[in-house]
Amino acid sequence: RLAAEERYRSTQANQILIDKLHLVQRIVLTHELPFAVPLTLLVDEDGGLAALYRGNTPCSAIISDAQWLGRSLSERRQAAVPFAGTWTTAPPRLLMRPVATLFREQGYDQDAVDYLKHDFDVIDARRNATDGTIREMDLQFAQSSFNLGRSHQVQGQLQQAIDYYRQGLSVLPESAQAHYHLANALAETNKPDEAIASLRMALDLNEELYEARLKLSQLLRRQGNRQEAESQLQRLLAHRSDDADALFTMGMLKAEQGNQAAALDLFFRVISVDPTRVDSWTNAGSLLAKMGRIEQAKAALSRAIELDDSNLQARISLGGLYGATQNLEQAILQFREALTIDPQNNAARQGLAQAFLASGDFIEAGKQFESAIRFNSRDFNSFARLAWLRATAPDASARNGAQAVQIAARLAEATRNRNPQILDILAAAQAETGQFELAVETVQKAINLTAGTPESTALQERLKLYQNQKAYREVHRSHQSNP
Repeated sequence: RLAAEERYRSTQANQILIDKLHLVQRIVLTHELPFAVPLTLLVDEDGGLAALYRGNTPCSAIISDAQWLGRSLSERRQAAVPFAGTWTTAPPRLLMRPVATLFREQGYDQDAVDYLKHDFDVIDARRNATDGTIREMDLQFAQSSFNLGRSHQVQGQLQQAIDYYRQGLSVLPESAQAHYHLANALAETNKPDEAIASLRMALDLNEELYEARLKLSQLLRRQGNRQEAESQLQRLLAHRSDDADALFTMGMLKAEQGNQAAALDLFFRVISVDPTRVDSWTNAGSLLAKMGRIEQAKAALSRAIELDDSNLQARISLGGLYGATQNLEQAILQFREALTIDPQNNAARQGLAQAFLASGDFIEAGKQFESAIRFNSRDFNSFARLAWLRATAPDASARNGAQAVQIAARLAEATRNRNPQILDILAAAQAETGQFELAVETVQKAINLTAGTPESTALQERLKLYQNQKAYREVHRSHQSNP
């Protein structure tokens, strides 16, 4: 309406803007009313809301009110009431922190940050206007800094978060919680040493800040300082024996130390506290598999997948167990599901190829090796296994001697003819293409490099084949028989 006088800017409201205006109305009014159309907002030169008009309002009234914007808050409040009188309290100020919280709850994260920044600027200005002796202003400034830091951190704006945390701590260094949040932001920006220093400070200020002790133990573990990490966890668990995250971290430590039994016990303790912990079911399954308890491992990994069907690690481990027990149909199923989750996962691709090899489907196995190479042109293992398959597969349709020679020759050159497994592959490829003299020469080099080892026996057998003008055919369809 005011835009019609060509003195004010006009814009078209969308649903988001309407939702925000409705939220503002809920905040500033003492009780909630339906959203009014038209709705007019009068703001001062700093963007602060001065008045809200619901329904039709004469332009002259709004222009008249605008002339009061330069007056004090008390004068403006006095002019707003329809009767004479004296106020016995000072005009209240709307706190921006609760406003920011309401906007964040509605999903408007950037608006929340803007409100907190406004709160920070107002407090900073008021603080600078004093003689510096008012402790309350310092506390408000620090808290406003911490709030802004937290908001930026939630949005992933980590450097801004770090700057605000440090600004607040310069005024209120005794805030253990702020040191803890600063440490988290530092850790996320790959500054573990600074993060550890902040966590130590937080614990010096408040040794019962258990989340800080947990984070410290996790960072120490990642840095390889397992002894102190375990000490920190023991102190935490002495007070909170059922802390699932602490138990899990201790389980990871024990697994890394090679104490599988202790690690397994800890992961099951986590599960007893929280039966939905997918990571603990997954790790328990992997440990059970290493300990040879295959059926229990399958059950644990299956439970992890029931809780989270996108659990890549559990599917790969379960596929490997099914393959090892010759349940190839289930192995192929699990590896296919894993590749649906992550098509570029090399472990899943290799597992699927191996399952096809074990089932005798050499053509499909070759396709999987080729897919692995397409995703990673430096996948040495897939190149080697593809060359071996193309040279030695019992199924003639899966063999391609020329391709095998081409791949194996490049691998031999890359390893300077010093890798006996690669030389074995090259010799098999040369024999497949009828180059028996070269095959004899190449496999002899491999024999010389493996003299006195069990591997040399198999090479000697292939040497006899090549000397008799015969190519080698893979007989065993298991991973162990492949070079």
